[in-house]
Amino acid sequence: STVPLQDQFHNQFQADSSLWSHHCGLVSFNKSLTFSNSNISICGRLISTTLSHSSDLFDPIRIHVLYAPADRTSRNPFLLALSNLSHSSLLPETPLRCILLGDFNYSTVRYLSSGSSNSRSPAPVSWMNYINTHYVDGVTPQDQTAVPTFHRGMQQSCIDYIYLSSDLSPSRVSGQVQ
Repeated sequence: STVPLQDQFHNQFQADSSLWSHHCGLVSFNKSLTFSNSNISICGRLISTTLSHSSDLFDPIRIHVLYAPADRTSRNPFLLALSNLSHSSLLPETPLRCILLGDFNYSTVRYLSSGSSNSRSPAPVSWMNYINTHYVDGVTPQDQTAVPTFHRGMQQSCIDYIYLSSDLSPSRVSGQVQ
C-alpha cells in the first residue's frame, strides 16, 4: 500500500510496468504493452486498466483484476455491489474487449455440476448472472473441470479465474486468444 513497497515489488518482478493496490497487482513484462486509464477501487480489491500495444498490434483491451474477500459474509456484499452496475462504474454493464481475472474466493464447480436450481449459489445470483451472461472461462474448456488453484490440507478447488468477454471468446474470434 506504500510507494516504496510497490517499487520493491516492481523491481523484484523485473516488471516493465505494474499497478498495485494493497490487495492485488497487475504486472507487465513486455515493454510494448502499456497501461492507461487505470482505476483502483477505494477498497483496493479491484484494479481496472486499459492495455494497449505500442505498435497497435491489437485493439486496446480493458483488464479488471479482482480479489474478492475470503469470507462469504464480506464477499457477497462486495460482489453484489459490483453487480449492481447501475450504481457501479467499476465494471462495464456490457463488457466488450474485457478480461476479468483474479481470486474470486469461491468455486463454481459444485454449483455448476449439481444442475439443481436449489443449489446454493457460491456468490450473489446477480453476480453469477453477470458473469454467465457476459463472460466465458478463458482457461478451462467447456467440457472439462477447472484445475484447482487453492489447496488446504485435503481440500482443493478452483477459486482463481480468467474470464473473457464474450466477444473475445475463441469460438467467436478467428485465431487464438493469447
